[in-house]
Amino acid sequence: MAYMRGSTYLWRDESHLHVWVVDGYDGWDQTGWGEDTKDAGTASGVGIPMEVMDEYVVMRLAQLLQEGGMDQAIARALAKWDGNFGCAVLKECANSIQRTL
Repeated sequence: MAYMRGSTYLWRDESHLHVWVVDGYDGWDQTGWGEDTKDAGTASGVGIPMEVMDEYVVMRLAQLLQEGGMDQAIARALAKWDGNFGCAVLKECANSIQRTL
């Protein structure tokens, strides 16, 4: 399932969220983590376990609520990512999410 397709590409399989970004090089190979990782030279995109992403999402949701940024984030997502499967679910649930939160 694709959530975002473009220069930022997020999609999931049965167990991981995969993140690919066209201009996403952030110097990872120069960090302590990169230098200490024997296979660092082969790293490319990122596959993050869905359980970890779920935990991140609820933490970020809490920040958005605290900062008052929920409505703007929903509006941006709907405007930018319409037509992707994950956005279709957001489109169906946006009003309910806004009312509930």
